[in-house]
Amino acid sequence: MKKISVVFLAMVLAMGMAMAQKTAWLTQSGTSNSATITQNALVSGDATAIYADQSGNSNSLVSSQSGKSNYVKLTEEGSSNVASMQQFALNNGTSNLGYTNTADVTQSGSSNNVSLTQKENGSGTDYSNNTAHATQSGSSNTFNLTQGSANGMSINASYLVQSGNSNVSGIGQYGLTNYSEISQNNIGNGLGNGNYASLNQVNPTLFPNSTLSASSWDISNSWQDGGQNNILAISQTGISVLQKATSDQDGYNNKTTINQVSMNEQDVISTQRGTDDNIIVSQSN
Repeated sequence: MKKISVVFLAMVLAMGMAMAQKTAWLTQSGTSNSATITQNALVSGDATAIYADQSGNSNSLVSSQSGKSNYVKLTEEGSSNVASMQQFALNNGTSNLGYTNTADVTQSGSSNNVSLTQKENGSGTDYSNNTAHATQSGSSNTFNLTQGSANGMSINASYLVQSGNSNVSGIGQYGLTNYSEISQNNIGNGLGNGNYASLNQVNPTLFPNSTLSASSWDISNSWQDGGQNNILAISQTGISVLQKATSDQDGYNNKTTINQVSMNEQDVISTQRGTDDNIIVSQSN
């Protein structure tokens, strides 16, 4: 058994007024790999970046980033993969939306798990710009994502593709503008197989700057394709100008629940194809 633990505080390159950069490159190959990467940019202009490639039967990555601009790219291949990642954009207390968190994650194997948090650092108003791309392939995939915070003025986007016998996703987006795409493909036909997706999109109840309300919206697009047990739960709440939920389910047993709470436009488009279908839609203000 081969185990490697790595703690990176990457090199800082500062030249004149140019933005400093902290970059970590990690490549691991073996039966059992473990990596811990921590990047702390104490200067508001610093950017952090992680490029990690793990191959083996059992991989684990724990990373934490704090900087004005954070980026992580992770590729894992093996029978059992776990990734826990945190990205905290530095908060200078202004409405500048230049504070970004970006993650690109690819996992292939029989059992995968991703936990990702993207938001601004601190307890003040969250103005971060968060984007997550994730692709999971295997017999059992789990994806948990939190974007933004309770004081959410952030812009959030999530793109998830899961392919396996059992796919589970839980996504929470808290911000001024939220967008989500969820695609789950169940490749099995057993009774225990299925897809489960839970999405929660929340706008702030009170805008610090009322002029920003015109750009507020929550949009979700979800696709589930499987032999058994497709469950989709979508909640959109706040004072969005637009709330729109689109879903498409194809399987023997499909269940969809959509809840929208807003003073403005609310749209639901849902398609179900299967022997036992159920949809519940609630729209209120």
